[in-house]
Amino acid sequence: MFHEHRVDVTSNLKSGSNDIGIVFESALNKGREEVKKRGNLMCWNGEPSRLYVRKAQYHWGWDWGNKLTVF
Repeated sequence: MFHEHRVDVTSNLKSGSNDIGIVFESALNKGREEVKKRGNLMCWNGEPSRLYVRKAQYHWGWDWGNKLTVF
């Protein structure tokens, strides 16, 4: 989250119209993979895998908001 990425796609472009797609993987699944590799970090509430991924902490559910993570 909030990481800037620049990718040179010039060599993949064709004359005329082109479509570019971006795939976002599940932060929840990625975090849980890291927990399996590295173990749980100390987390006083909620999903401990959230500490391994760059996603706004409130997306994991707080008292004022819904959980916004997907599998």
